[in-house]
Amino acid sequence: MDRMSFLQKIVTNVIRDFSDELKDATVVFPNRRAGIFFKDLLAKRLDNASWMPQVCTLEDLAARLSDLVLADKLSLVYQLYEVFRQNDRQIESFDRFYFWGELLLADFSEVDMAMVNAKDLFSNLKDLKSIEAGYDYLTEDQKKVIARFWESFQYEEEKKAVGSSQERFLLFWNKLYPIYQQYREALTKQGLAYEGLVFRHVADQLKNDAVSLPSGSFVFVGLNALKNAELQIVKQLVSQEKATVYWDIDAYYLNNEVQEAGVFLRKYLRSTTLAPTFPKAIPNQYHSGKERQIHIHGVPLEVGQAKKTGEFLQELSKKEGFNPERCVVVLPDEHMLFPVLHALPPVIPKVNVTMGYPLRNTSLYSFIEHLLDLQLEKKQVQQQYTYHYESLLALLRHPFIKNYAPALAELNIQHIIQSNAVYIHQEDLEGDTTFFQNLLTAVEDVPHLFSYLLHWSAQLHQLLNQEEENANNAAHELSESEDGASSQNIPMLEQELLYHFYIHLNRLKSLTQERQFDFELPAFIKLLRQIFQSLRVPFTGEPLRGLQIMGLLETRNLDFDHVFVLSMNEGVMPASSSQTSFIPANLKKGFGLFGVDQQDAFYAHAFFRLLHHAQHVHLFYNTEDTSQLSGEMSRFLYQLYYESAYNESDELRFPDAKGDFIVHRDYLSMQVSPSIVKPISITKSEDVWKQMLRYINTDENSARSSLTPSALNTYLDCRLKFYYKYVARLKETEEVEEELDARVFGNILHKTMEVLYKRLISLKGSKKIEAEDCLQLKGEKLEEAIQKGFKEHYQPEKAQAFTFEGRNIIAREIVKKMAKQILDHDSRYAPFEIVSLEKGGKAGHHAQLTVSVNGTNISIPLRGIIDRIDRKEGVVRVLDYKTGRDERKAVDIQSMFDREHPGRNKAAMQALLYAWLYQKNQYHENESIVPGLVNATELFKEDFDPSLILEGEKVNSFERYQDEFISSLSRLLEEIFNKEVPFDQTDDEKKCGFCPYANICY
Repeated sequence: MDRMSFLQKIVTNVIRDFSDELKDATVVFPNRRAGIFFKDLLAKRLDNASWMPQVCTLEDLAARLSDLVLADKLSLVYQLYEVFRQNDRQIESFDRFYFWGELLLADFSEVDMAMVNAKDLFSNLKDLKSIEAGYDYLTEDQKKVIARFWESFQYEEEKKAVGSSQERFLLFWNKLYPIYQQYREALTKQGLAYEGLVFRHVADQLKNDAVSLPSGSFVFVGLNALKNAELQIVKQLVSQEKATVYWDIDAYYLNNEVQEAGVFLRKYLRSTTLAPTFPKAIPNQYHSGKERQIHIHGVPLEVGQAKKTGEFLQELSKKEGFNPERCVVVLPDEHMLFPVLHALPPVIPKVNVTMGYPLRNTSLYSFIEHLLDLQLEKKQVQQQYTYHYESLLALLRHPFIKNYAPALAELNIQHIIQSNAVYIHQEDLEGDTTFFQNLLTAVEDVPHLFSYLLHWSAQLHQLLNQEEENANNAAHELSESEDGASSQNIPMLEQELLYHFYIHLNRLKSLTQERQFDFELPAFIKLLRQIFQSLRVPFTGEPLRGLQIMGLLETRNLDFDHVFVLSMNEGVMPASSSQTSFIPANLKKGFGLFGVDQQDAFYAHAFFRLLHHAQHVHLFYNTEDTSQLSGEMSRFLYQLYYESAYNESDELRFPDAKGDFIVHRDYLSMQVSPSIVKPISITKSEDVWKQMLRYINTDENSARSSLTPSALNTYLDCRLKFYYKYVARLKETEEVEEELDARVFGNILHKTMEVLYKRLISLKGSKKIEAEDCLQLKGEKLEEAIQKGFKEHYQPEKAQAFTFEGRNIIAREIVKKMAKQILDHDSRYAPFEIVSLEKGGKAGHHAQLTVSVNGTNISIPLRGIIDRIDRKEGVVRVLDYKTGRDERKAVDIQSMFDREHPGRNKAAMQALLYAWLYQKNQYHENESIVPGLVNATELFKEDFDPSLILEGEKVNSFERYQDEFISSLSRLLEEIFNKEVPFDQTDDEKKCGFCPYANICY
């Protein structure tokens, strides 16, 4: 560098002014990071061994000077809850209070930081004239703002219609001052405090000379945006000639009244106490006389910004003299951290992350959430705990478990899905029993919950240690390669996340034991979630080595040659204001509390001071409108662009503009145009035909599979879907079915009816069914059959009975109602003989149909599982149970095989095919085969008849339609096996709505 950085100047001044008294000096920075860099620079400059000065932040200094101890947040909120309970016995439980207790604690801290008269702020000001008389410490503008606010709460007769919301606000508001007073008193008696109280306490004691100051002097470095209590501390020490102040400033924004970056500094410059601390010659780093480059890049989406940053760093690293320590990547949006880490080039092996990161955005937090869900959703059945499949599957699919026990996790994922288990006991799982004993430990109280979470923290620690070791080995192997991944930093960051979680969890455990908090488990889990959702993990890293990745606030007082700032969108830089406070914005403004204007000024200074010494700057913003951003670049970028000495626009040249920055603006986006979705058509090539041979019987080939009515209907719906499912055999994604769809519901119903009649036939020793048999089956035997139907569907391998709960209780009642209705119709139809019930089980009824394809006769095996066949007086009914919206009416035979026909009846075609299969297998002469549907849409009609209706007439005999049906079926089979007819997509998109292959064929 050819110019001294701000900290280098501070080091020079400190050595000059305190050469003999370094150990007695206390150097105060706005953050710890600047202090670490300062100590490193100071150590390099000292020629002889010397004691270092004390280096701290303003918060550390206040804590040292105060006789109050800063308490942890949980204790502070709980103490506030106790005070509220003294004032309102009807207050809600602590877990519900915690969220808004945090907000109120922040408000109390803000009030004390601003050193506001709390009584005035929290008073119900009915007499507006009292503002003028009693608020002499406020400016005229502040008085006007407060008066306008309270005018809306006057209780004059004409304003009685104001509404209950304002009345409730006033009732709550009137309680705040006594609660504020009692709360402060309760804390100070214990020697405890929140941050604002610590600062106010120190400021008041300094004013009254009640603080015992250490020997030596204070040096305040680079402070800005000080709240009133902070400012009073600095002023008191300066006025007592105990402190020196160095300001990190530039004339560019200090001397211009419209520059918000200088709002606070101009205020201090007008102070009689602080004005002498400003340098006589204000630094003019924006007019250094040397041109510096700023590049503004519009990039679509967050990942695009991260990738482009990685590419620029890759190019920058090739330049001679590149030093990663002199390069910073600034992330105003903390969510960008992991995308950036993954995008870094492997030529930058060392990375220092210095920023706070929300625990709720990490995989560690999602893992903890799944553990808590598992405990909340467990159920106790017969003195044993069972766990809901969703929570357990979420855990088994989590990356931590997948890496911890990959084979075991995958084995049990498939086991749960295939067995369709909704609630799982530990004994139902396969493999390592110790692992599942630890995972499925039933937590019954708060102490056990801490033990459970701490155990899994230790397990994750071992896993991440192994991952870090593997990553380091991989990094060593790829150290000479440019193709290696840069994600070796990820396991280390996960370890730091886990470390902070472990420390925080142990602290919470100690607090609950010390304070004897008495919580029910569900309430404490809710509280735990709120605490961890608001927890930010401070990454430490190795601050003096490698590329620096920082949040904006961590860059204060630090200077870099190369600066990359991402997410420079309006709403991120500056951050959008969120009113997480009980104090309305206009009251904040009136009483001088920090609001939106102060926040914007704070961010403006942090951003513009970052550019003081930067030689090359790359500023990225997201060009896309998202749910959180508008795609608009930050006002700071517009300011740089229009106030630069030169920018690249042919239309905009500013020869009178001040500054030495050259601003380049570009859009780094790929030309994306929607690709044309090409139709998919699978020809019956030699490879495809080999797959189809499984459905063909020839002299040379024996069929290994049969076509079912479902397969034929699938082909008529969409030839490509038939190919995917029955030729290529692409399996549909299996999921646990907790709710009953029409297909599952139908399976359980016909299984129930099958169990009923099979048991009856076994008991009677006869297949003949009488009317009284049907009526007897409607009682206890029906309940047993339903139980078995559900169990065989959901838990076929279990010995114990199926447990009904949730929606299954409703489903059971519906199955019972339909089964009773079927039995009622059967009793009226009796006597009749049961011929078969699902004959052959899954094997079903088989038959072959010979068709001519390409001049060659081939035999196609067909199969169907018929729910029920009964016989009465020479009439054989071939029945299929339908629980959906299937109709018995069909236009004609041709319509059943016409894929374009809007009224194509799939169920009727299936029933006719079943009739043909029966005819080929069990037909006796002089029998009439009647195909029928026991459909839910008509079952509850008094005169219900399951027979099909074709061409407006009831089908009394399949033989009448046999020839036409076989002819149509043959033509369909000839088309399926015709090598010239490809498997193509349907033109009817309505059929694609629930197709499992829609994502393949588009």
